[in-house]
Amino acid sequence: MSVLRVAAVAFRSEFGEPDLNLQQLLAWIEKAGDQGARLVCFPETALHGYCTCPDTIEKLAEPIGGSRMATIAAAAKAHDVAVGVGMALRDGNKIYNSMVFIGPHGFIGAQHKMHLCGTDHAYDPGERWQVFDVLGWRVGAPICFDCDFPESVRVLALQGADLIVMPFASGRRSSAGKRAEPGDWAQEVSRWPPARACDNKVFVVGV
Repeated sequence: MSVLRVAAVAFRSEFGEPDLNLQQLLAWIEKAGDQGARLVCFPETALHGYCTCPDTIEKLAEPIGGSRMATIAAAAKAHDVAVGVGMALRDGNKIYNSMVFIGPHGFIGAQHKMHLCGTDHAYDPGERWQVFDVLGWRVGAPICFDCDFPESVRVLALQGADLIVMPFASGRRSSAGKRAEPGDWAQEVSRWPPARACDNKVFVVGV
């Protein structure tokens, strides 16, 4: 297994502003690539911003091979990196909260969020866990609330995952439903990656 340098990029993703967010993604892909990263990972719904309004998601959802995805693919090729980016993904008549992996040679695959929050009716739930070949590594990606469940990473590990990427878009509320102060959620979430890594003997990157 080759060494894989990963860049985990947390940035301000504006709600319903995919073109503005895309420009930030491209700038971070270039910066990470210049610093030697081979895999550049962004948070949950980084492209469209975290929004649970069905009408907004319906308008903004990106199809596989859509124009913004093509732009990200071109950047991945130009900088010889793979990119994991959260987005609202349209697949047929369904819309998923997805972590999409794009490599130097184009689209690799997409994991759809399996466990949707109780108030989130904008997306369809994913139906299966997937492991993707990303630059010679086997990568799985449970998304945000998926990471609450130990079984999510266990299933991916049993499918042969070497690396688990955990994209989050949390911060407004704690898991107890209380208003979160700056840093509260990061402290809480930071417990999950090392626990899942230890339980399953895999590498975990949270972003």
